[in-house]
Amino acid sequence: MYLKFNLDYYQNEGEEVSKIEEEIIQTYIKQKEENEEDILKKDNRLEVVEALSEIRKNIINWYPFIPNATILEIGGNLGEITQELCQKARRVVTIEENKIKAEAIAKRHQDKENLEIIVGKIQDIPQKETFDYIVINGKLEYAPFMIQSDQPFTEFLKIAVSYLKEDGKLLIATDNKFGIRYWNGKKDLDGTYEYRNLGTRRNQTQPQLFTKKSLEEMLTKVNIPYQKFYYIFPDYKMPNLIYSEEYEISKEDISRNFTCYQENELVSFVENDVLRELMKEDSKLINFYANSFFIEASKKEIKTDIKYVSYTNYRKKEYQIMTMIKKDTVEKRAVSPKAQAHIDNMKQHIEKLKLYQIKTLEKSQRDYLQSEFIKNAKRYDVFMDECHQIDQALKAMTPYIEKLYENAITYDQIQKEELKNSLKECDENILKKFKYLEYGFMDFIPKNIFYKEGELYAFDQEWMEKYIPVEHILYRAIINSNLYTRFSDEILKRLNLIENRDLFNKIEGEFGAKVIDTTILEKVFNRKTKNRNDLLKEIEEQKEQMNKQKAEYTTQIQKVTQENNTQKEIIQKNNEKIQENEQKIADLNQELNAMVNSKSWKITKPLREVTKYLSNGGSK
Repeated sequence: MYLKFNLDYYQNEGEEVSKIEEEIIQTYIKQKEENEEDILKKDNRLEVVEALSEIRKNIINWYPFIPNATILEIGGNLGEITQELCQKARRVVTIEENKIKAEAIAKRHQDKENLEIIVGKIQDIPQKETFDYIVINGKLEYAPFMIQSDQPFTEFLKIAVSYLKEDGKLLIATDNKFGIRYWNGKKDLDGTYEYRNLGTRRNQTQPQLFTKKSLEEMLTKVNIPYQKFYYIFPDYKMPNLIYSEEYEISKEDISRNFTCYQENELVSFVENDVLRELMKEDSKLINFYANSFFIEASKKEIKTDIKYVSYTNYRKKEYQIMTMIKKDTVEKRAVSPKAQAHIDNMKQHIEKLKLYQIKTLEKSQRDYLQSEFIKNAKRYDVFMDECHQIDQALKAMTPYIEKLYENAITYDQIQKEELKNSLKECDENILKKFKYLEYGFMDFIPKNIFYKEGELYAFDQEWMEKYIPVEHILYRAIINSNLYTRFSDEILKRLNLIENRDLFNKIEGEFGAKVIDTTILEKVFNRKTKNRNDLLKEIEEQKEQMNKQKAEYTTQIQKVTQENNTQKEIIQKNNEKIQENEQKIADLNQELNAMVNSKSWKITKPLREVTKYLSNGGSK
């Protein structure tokens, strides 16, 4: 049994899609020769990534849908989140007015028995049922293309609400008109630059972005009074951080804004640098500049208690997890079935930490980890940050350092065949100087430890490597905290770590190669962009190149001119010689004519004839 493809309300013919959408549909969706992961390794254009990457589902995979839910998705586009909706609900109806796109959705999710695709304009489709959830993912801004009305945006929402059950939820994902990337020069909806959407009030026939205030007003106008806004970085298409106003964002959270620009796209500044400066003024300012919104809206009071969700999108699929903070708890969940083994390993780590008398916050649940949301305790790195002198910091670290060495063993006690390759290749005399942990918890560092009433409580212990030097974990603790920013190499020297820094970095590199998806991190997020200085530099380089070429051309022209002048001179001399010879010939001809016409020539003519006769032997 397969999905239902409904053409009962389809009236349009001859629709088109953009060139890049056509390429995605024909090459990657209809052919289905490669999986999405392989496609993105060879084709990392932003449009392809946004259409095919599993990161797209992050906008919805955290949301707590009720059991056996029914969902209406208005505007399925290319089916980017349709599969995730089908996994969350008993029944999903997707309305897509473009038949080409609807067929692509059907091809992409043909095995979903609980999916119905209706092809047609939403205004032409009679309402026959209501739903628990209406999902509008990146479509509200394009309402004028879908709705014939003087007020297309409000009318679009009014029609959407008409499909909603009395206690249902409207879920909207859309970009923020005042998102920091638009101040930074990100292309507008129509593909132009010049920050047009910031200062231009567009008419109701044009697609447009909205502010938080304008969205609140429109929802209130269509009788949806209860609204909960979530803020998203880098945006709703590639979410890495989603949080509500109940959560106070930190500087560390800002680092989760992996910017999404086209390769060499023109920008004015580094987003995260500006966001951190704004935070110094007021952390709530960040919400105003968030790039996207996720809005949960309803006719009744909203009770969703999730206030923070973050993802590890930069990792390989088998290590991608989400961290979800609720009112009183924190949860760690696998983003996909591939990563469930990683969560299960984390559960085992909790048990092994107990062998070292290390307390942990998390408890194992059926398929995730849950811990208490700590309110009256400091993270250990924050506690150490309060130390402004290096001696104070080292003293504050003493309980942590003692705990690290408490269960350490010597080099002679380890199973050497289980060492990491970077250690196996190292000089044994160096290795003998270290202490080791049989279960080396790479994340047992201050940023993953709470300090409460003189006790250390570990959390987020994702990684365990056999027989890791205690000194390496201590090195990680320093370089992953503000202590290194503040005290630089001096603190490494005081802890006798600096002489083996190259080895520790090599271990880090080996660990990173195991975990990090460099294709996503380097070729999707944080692509190389251009700023004003880059552009000025390019202009100067172009000027220098033009001046160089100009000089070369001038030299060539001078050389050719000189050669031409030489040739002209030779030709002129030859012409003069020819003229001189022609004159000599003319003079000789003149002399000859004069001679022929002279009297002496005529008198001697008989004598010349006799002489000619005799020279011929007497014959004529």
